[in-house]
Amino acid sequence: MSMMIPMTKLMSTSAAKNLMRKNMLTFQFKTQSRLTTETLVFEKINKNLKSQLPSRTFDRWRQIIKDFCAKGCAAYRQGTIDTQMIIGCHDNLNRALLKELKGLGEN
Repeated sequence: MSMMIPMTKLMSTSAAKNLMRKNMLTFQFKTQSRLTTETLVFEKINKNLKSQLPSRTFDRWRQIIKDFCAKGCAAYRQGTIDTQMIIGCHDNLNRALLKELKGLGEN
């Protein structure tokens, strides 16, 4: 029976550290890229809603979802996915409102 030796055990300490650093940077880049895309979509939907709602109604809507999502995502507040959860919550609620604002027969 052969034993598997972790790759980092076969590498020098500096090579292992460099590999771990590279993996962490790759993870951070992918996460940032995903958040940037989600933020752009979020901003586009906000702009769409703002054009369809009276200013005071839009401001009240934003405050309501801010409060709601903060409460709903409180469990993630100290985690690494907090921002992603908040943006997702806002996105879901905004999309639901946009769907309700569509007239009959609109896609």
